[in-house]
Amino acid sequence: MIPLNHMSSLFFNFIFSLSTNPVIAGAAVFLNKFTYVFLVLIIVWVISFATHKLFTILLLLVSSGSAWIIAHTLKLIFHVSRPFVELGITPLVYQSNYSFPSEHCAVFSALAVSMFFIHKRAGVALGILAVLVGLSRIILGVHYPIDVLGGFLVGSIVAILYVKLFKKI
Repeated sequence: MIPLNHMSSLFFNFIFSLSTNPVIAGAAVFLNKFTYVFLVLIIVWVISFATHKLFTILLLLVSSGSAWIIAHTLKLIFHVSRPFVELGITPLVYQSNYSFPSEHCAVFSALAVSMFFIHKRAGVALGILAVLVGLSRIILGVHYPIDVLGGFLVGSIVAILYVKLFKKI
């Protein structure tokens, strides 16, 4: 049996190796630069036809904001170096601070899960965007797969808790 750490390393190396493909690398850099533009467009689209606009806006803002704060706080606790620092690779973009968990993935998964409870199709669209963001963060060389999974976990748990809380209100 292959040790878990070795499997994680193989998985990272495989995904990061996709950065040698100019089309994939370009898409990852593009997604990195314009992720929040896509996000705003999707949210505006959903809010435009939402029946409970204030509820929708509050749920999305509170869940994504809380997920970001928690992920940022966890980074300060765990102090995990980014892959390009530990492995001596050249990333496609540079990021400062720590790696675990991915704040991008925490925010996007919180939005996707929250949105799924409001509008299933938009939630799925945001879920797909969240997965693409997660993969792009690995391709860029700024996150390990466990960072991305940790971000998804943080965002999903936060969103589920807020959905349950908001339903009680």
